[in-house]
Amino acid sequence: MLHSKIFLIDDEFAIIGTANCNNRGYTHDNEVAAGIYGTYDKKTTFAQELRIRLWMEHLDQNREDLVDPIASVRHWSSPSSTAKIAKYDPDGGSDPFWQRLIPESIIDPDGS
Repeated sequence: MLHSKIFLIDDEFAIIGTANCNNRGYTHDNEVAAGIYGTYDKKTTFAQELRIRLWMEHLDQNREDLVDPIASVRHWSSPSSTAKIAKYDPDGGSDPFWQRLIPESIIDPDGS
């Protein structure tokens, strides 16, 4: 099984891979990740270009509407009807179903 993820930091640095950004991911699990810092073209960094393309795909918005990450956050809180995301639910994470499936006897090996 492969469970990948992407971390984008300030439109400057991208981490792409399977590693979780926590002690267990770095010390106990067999994970791999690449850190990418650099330019995509003369106007954007790799991380910014990746963010814009992902947001274009998921939010169904034009590139021009997503260049500024702060101004474009509004598309996440009020997605269009054609967006490929669910509407944000502030109470959605209060009782995730998977927490009820994990026995309390399971202990994380790094003690956290």
